Amino acid sequence: MALALKVGMVVFVVFAGFAGSVGISAAGITCFPSCSIRIDDLTETPTAHMIINNASGPPSENLIGSGELMTFTLFGIQGATGGVRFSDLFEGSLTGPVSDRLLVTVIVDGLTTVTFTFGSDVAVAVPPGAQRMDALVEDGTAQSLPLLTATLGPMITSITVA
Repeated sequence: MALALKVGMVVFVVFAGFAGSVGISAAGITCFPSCSIRIDDLTETPTAHMIINNASGPPSENLIGSGELMTFTLFGIQGATGGVRFSDLFEGSLTGPVSDRLLVTVIVDGLTTVTFTFGSDVAVAVPPGAQRMDALVEDGTAQSLPLLTATLGPMITSITVA
């Protein structure tokens, strides 16, 4: 009986871990027909949200990350251009220090994977060969990253950082 209970607990823990990772993947796959990414950096703990633009009904919003340095991945994004690119938000002027950076890696290999890494007041290293898309001066409002968004295909309709 004790052995069966231990085996049952192990199976439960493994299943819970698997289900947790599937839930994260499913959130990426459900970016259909399109979605928007909003990163809110107006508090001490930045958060990332995916707003799914539902075809029949109001949009739904999902929290997909939080923290000064966060990474999240969306799967099955159609029409995205492969490669590594980033956008910077500067303090004060375009020659000032980088306040926030959003690094995006797109892997086009059957099922397109888009990985976002956001750093607020944290250094996010730019890999060799990455392209800068947007360079903006932070102004305290929600700012769009149009050049970065344009490389991610029609499913991701906007990326904003506030």
